Amino acid sequence: METRPSTTATLHPSLTDTVVNPRDVDALLAKELHQLSFQHRTNIQEEIHGVQSLAVEETPEMLDSSLWRLQEEIDRLPSKPAYDHAVLVLNSQYVQQDRNLRLKFLRAEIFDVAKAAVRFTGYLEYLRKYFGDFGLVRPLRYDDLTQQEQQIFDQGNSQLLPSRDRFGRLVNFY
Repeated sequence: METRPSTTATLHPSLTDTVVNPRDVDALLAKELHQLSFQHRTNIQEEIHGVQSLAVEETPEMLDSSLWRLQEEIDRLPSKPAYDHAVLVLNSQYVQQDRNLRLKFLRAEIFDVAKAAVRFTGYLEYLRKYFGDFGLVRPLRYDDLTQQEQQIFDQGNSQLLPSRDRFGRLVNFY
C-alpha cells in the first residue's frame, strides 16, 4: 500500500476559508452565458435539461483517432512539467496508456483535442501538486485522502446521484 507524502496533506485553500456569495456566482454565470451566442446558450440549456445531448457519436475508429490526435497535441504543448515527470521519470503507465482516463478529458471537451490536452495536463499538474508522485501513477482512491479531507467529502457537499440522466451519464451534484 502506497502512503501519501505528509507534505501534501493540506487542503486546497478554497476548501477551508473561502465564503462564496451566491449572488456573485449568479452574476459571473450570467456574464459568461451572455458572452455566448444564442445558439450556444440554447444548446447548453437543452443539454442541462436532457432535451439534447452535445455528445458526438462514438465509434471505435473515432475514439482511436481522437486518442492519437490527443497524444499529438500533448506532445506539442510547450510546458507540461507534471506530464513530462510522469512519463520520463516515473514511467507512469497510468498517464501514458490509460484509455479511460484520456477519454474522460476528450469527452469533457466534446472531442476538441486541443482543449482536452490542456485540461489533461492541467489535471496532472493538480494531481502532482496535491497528491505528489503517486497521484501520477494510479487513480486516486478515497483512502488516499487525509482524515480531514475524508470528513469534508463525507459531509456530502458533492454527491453522485443514484440514477443517470437520459443519456446514461452519471450526475455529480454539488
